[in-house]
Amino acid sequence: MMKLSEAIRLGAMMAPQVKGVAISDEGTCAMGGAIQAAGLTLLPNNPSAPPTRELSSGQSSVSVRFPAEWGMSVQHICPECHGKRVLARLIPHINDDHGWTREQIADWVATIEPQQAPQESEMGAELPEQQTAVIT
Repeated sequence: MMKLSEAIRLGAMMAPQVKGVAISDEGTCAMGGAIQAAGLTLLPNNPSAPPTRELSSGQSSVSVRFPAEWGMSVQHICPECHGKRVLARLIPHINDDHGWTREQIADWVATIEPQQAPQESEMGAELPEQQTAVIT
């Protein structure tokens, strides 16, 4: 499994950085780039819409199933303003409100993520559950 910091770095190479939206025709924010780089499925908040890998224009929010090892529901302190938020909200906050580059965000994420992802043999037969978060 790709680490979150690696997904952010890869996403930064795929499209220009934008603010205020995860994924758009113009580019991606740090979170949107990570979503695309890791090939995660977007779950539209409209139950009749099918899961997709692309946001449609005008779509304001989606749910995403994140790998559990990314720890998206864990609270962290913002390295800039020291506010406390879950990681799924903190990364867009740093991207949009503090104007960090995606590379700077990836560097910071690398300091808070586990240094080594568990190997399949260490996890046994049970795989970690995925976490779902709404991205706006």
